[in-house]
Amino acid sequence: MSKQQIGVVGAGTMGQGIAQVLMTSGFEVQVFDVAEVALERARSAINKGLEKLVAKQRLSEEERQAAVQRLATLTALEGLAGCEIIIEAAPETPELKERLFRDLSTLAPEAILASNTSSLSLTRLAAVCDNPERVVGMHFFNPVCIGQVFLATAF
Repeated sequence: MSKQQIGVVGAGTMGQGIAQVLMTSGFEVQVFDVAEVALERARSAINKGLEKLVAKQRLSEEERQAAVQRLATLTALEGLAGCEIIIEAAPETPELKERLFRDLSTLAPEAILASNTSSLSLTRLAAVCDNPERVVGMHFFNPVCIGQVFLATAF
């Protein structure tokens, strides 16, 4: 596994915010989405967010540039195989999330699989995984910030 490599599934508003916080915290981040246009929007939104942090003097230009270098985008789920942690921020559709967790548990059997769900059962998501003990809840509020992590195990 790569050093401090984290995957984010979903390039919508929540996925963008999660990725930006992780990038500015020094993590290598890979954002997956099935739609290339969503990944392009995410990259643009993240860049704008980082530029705002520089303008507010919360981030130096050098730190912004380094953070940008830590972002990769993917349209193939297999690209997340080397991640140590994968945070799911997909739409609140049970079948979609179950399929993602099933696939991710096979692709990245050593990874911690985290869901950002606010309404679905973590136990239900964990039940479709090869290693259900590796599934956790990690809820972020919008807008995402470092201090808003809630961690709960599925069992």
